[in-house]
Amino acid sequence: MTPRPSDQDQRATRDRALSDNQTTCSFCLEPTQGAPVYPGFAASICADCAAEAARSLAAGEVTDRWAGTDLLTGLARCLSSTRQAEQMLVTWVGRARDGGLSWARIGGVVGTTRQAAWERFAKRLPDAEAEHADERAHAGV
Repeated sequence: MTPRPSDQDQRATRDRALSDNQTTCSFCLEPTQGAPVYPGFAASICADCAAEAARSLAAGEVTDRWAGTDLLTGLARCLSSTRQAEQMLVTWVGRARDGGLSWARIGGVVGTTRQAAWERFAKRLPDAEAEHADERAHAGV
């Protein structure tokens, strides 16, 4: 039988996953090559993009920085950003579970039922199936 990872090990794994998501800038979608990024909840920004944004905002010249981008390139970049945000969402769901929040409460925030939230996220979290079985037993399901 494989030993069950400790809560601390699970949290460390999730925090590493969050850090791994920040190896690409959410704005330019370029790899950061180990350079620091400033993290947000579903995005992170590299120093170059932050400086460009600061200059643009200070000058009052906020423009569409993607104007003229090839349409397929734009779609691919959007998809990459969406995947990055989804990975961060899974990490935060893991943190919520670590914090003792039920699948019902998580589902409420995500806009789904408890069962739908579990089906969407549990397969990507360690030990979630065992936790779900425990919840169902306590609920008398």
